[in-house]
Amino acid sequence: MRTKATMTAALAILFIALAAQAMMVNIPLPIVVSQSDLIVIGEVVQADGPQQLKIQIPDRAKPAHAWWRKYKIRITKVLRDTEKAFAVKDGKEAAVQIGVFTQARAPRAAGGPIRPMVCGPSHLVLKTGQKYLLLLRKLPGKAEYFLPSYPKNAKAIDQTEFNKKFVAKVEKLVDIDTWPWGKAAGGLQMALITENSQATLAQMRVKRGGPLVVRARVPLTIAMRNVSDRPITVNMYQWDRFLGLSYTQGKKQIEYPLYEYLDLSKRPQPAFSFAGKLVKTIKPGEIIFLGPNGASLYPGMRVSVMGEPGKMWLQAKYVSTRTAADPKDENRKLWTGEILSAPVLVELVKSGATGRLLRSR
Repeated sequence: MRTKATMTAALAILFIALAAQAMMVNIPLPIVVSQSDLIVIGEVVQADGPQQLKIQIPDRAKPAHAWWRKYKIRITKVLRDTEKAFAVKDGKEAAVQIGVFTQARAPRAAGGPIRPMVCGPSHLVLKTGQKYLLLLRKLPGKAEYFLPSYPKNAKAIDQTEFNKKFVAKVEKLVDIDTWPWGKAAGGLQMALITENSQATLAQMRVKRGGPLVVRARVPLTIAMRNVSDRPITVNMYQWDRFLGLSYTQGKKQIEYPLYEYLDLSKRPQPAFSFAGKLVKTIKPGEIIFLGPNGASLYPGMRVSVMGEPGKMWLQAKYVSTRTAADPKDENRKLWTGEILSAPVLVELVKSGATGRLLRSR
């Protein structure tokens, strides 16, 4: 049975994960991959100096007025190309070159204003002659591409173990149809994606001065996609507790307490409506990403699970029985039913070569 301390620890980890996503720094890799129009390995052959421009970038209503640097990239391998614009074979240098814009550090006099970042936490600087794995967005109406200023959007191709593993993760995720999607129901499918096939069991204190307990932290992303030929509106009203998560070891299945924060919170429950973020309309072919409080651009969770070394299966569930129609559009009705992701295997392992458990606070 789960103790109150266990629940509190799980919720604390969940809130920390959601807060990190709110800062939009550590965006889960499956989301970065799915949002990228072009994923390539390429060499930087030219880097222009910073210039002040107005550029219309994806997901912004108005052009972004900022300092930009343009790179010329020679593509050597294409991993994902939503527009089917390139056909470059692995291992062969190609004559295909593309222009890539990314935000540059603004030249400023001492005491001058600090220019805000347009998209990302810090500037990315690419070196001429270096090969990179680049996850790019297409600039609307332009031949060039946009490199968001997030660490996961550009990784040097080198022999470091971290970068080699990162490239392997991206290669595994680029074919979205191979994600662990569950069976479709009512035009919707669900997938639970973990970036790592292993999670390390460690000792931690669930509260200051409390006893040490054994847990494993598992980062995961939950996706939903519309596989029908019509828009589908889904319920995102968190008080209906539409999202479920379970993990199983052997014959023991545990439901993860995704919504206990609602029971502990003193926040008043708003009335359901079709306004704001309480519902989400998914276009045909569109993928959205879910957290317990709804759909957003950058949801992600790092759950803390109990268990013993060995195999563990994770599975997500979406269920909604609320029937309602938009008062402004009777054709816009809520989807009802239940869908499950395919079960995902994670191996729980002890930390360290000696098998001793780590202590963390």
